[in-house]
Amino acid sequence: MLANQHTAALIAEMDKTSPAEHWLEKLHDGTHVLIRPLSTHDHLGLLHFFQRLSPLSLRFRFLGAVTHVDASAIDTLLSEPAQISRGYLALIHHDGELQVIGVSRYRRATDQDEQCDCAVAVADPWLRKGLGRLLLGHLIDAARREGFHKMCSTDLSTDYPIHGLYKQSGFTSAYLGRDFDRIVHELEL
Repeated sequence: MLANQHTAALIAEMDKTSPAEHWLEKLHDGTHVLIRPLSTHDHLGLLHFFQRLSPLSLRFRFLGAVTHVDASAIDTLLSEPAQISRGYLALIHHDGELQVIGVSRYRRATDQDEQCDCAVAVADPWLRKGLGRLLLGHLIDAARREGFHKMCSTDLSTDYPIHGLYKQSGFTSAYLGRDFDRIVHELEL
């Protein structure tokens, strides 16, 4: 018998994906989350995820350029081919349904084939529980398997939580030239 309905629902969702590409992980608070690849079937879940993010989290994730995520933005995110982009999402079972609580993604750099740009976003109530570290870890592993040599992320200099995450994961950090509003984090893979 499974420990609880939450875990049972996540295991049922795992049966829908490739065994090599999903993980049932435990957060610092003991909550189990399912991490699996993004799929075109995730449109509504991703839309709800981004719409629930606080204005500050949206500002950090999109460098201040986006204040609202609509269906067309999710379409763009999910329509990129696997050779260019890969992403993972974290799911919990909440109020009888699966809910997206985090997402990580990399995209091949347009000017360098061996480099990818990455981003991680975690729902506000789930911050500081180890979810960002798990999502980024799986993303780094995927980038290495795909043959990338470097992973980069450009972030606002005031996004202290993401700076800590990247530092813990081995990234180096530097300001973007004379632009002290942004920091570039880089990891040699």
